[in-house]
Amino acid sequence: MNTERKEKLLSMLCLGKAESMEFLEAIDENAIGQTVCGFLNSSGGYIIVGVSKTFEVLAHSPEQDFLSLEQAIKLKVVPQAMFSFETQILEENKLVLVIEVPSGKDFPYSYNGRFFVREKDQTLPAPVDT
Repeated sequence: MNTERKEKLLSMLCLGKAESMEFLEAIDENAIGQTVCGFLNSSGGYIIVGVSKTFEVLAHSPEQDFLSLEQAIKLKVVPQAMFSFETQILEENKLVLVIEVPSGKDFPYSYNGRFFVREKDQTLPAPVDT
């Protein structure tokens, strides 16, 4: 893991050292929705879309419809919850999507009929007893 690159990226995003982070290379509605659900069922966090596992900024097209993605995910999260989508332009004018998810207040949350939790740096299906 390139710690220096990660610190630089978090600094560019003005997030400082955030423990609850998920980096996704590409737009994947299910991966984003499951991670949102996991963060809601834990202490919250940030999802940064457009960044590789080695923390290289990959970027997205400015024409991508992030609003419809946000609405589609909000429809599948039950009960309703607040989380925000925001785009930021980083190095070399590369656009990334930053999703801020606070800790939920109305547990448990599901995404598309399934429950997810965060364990360390992973989003996992919630165990039945949870």
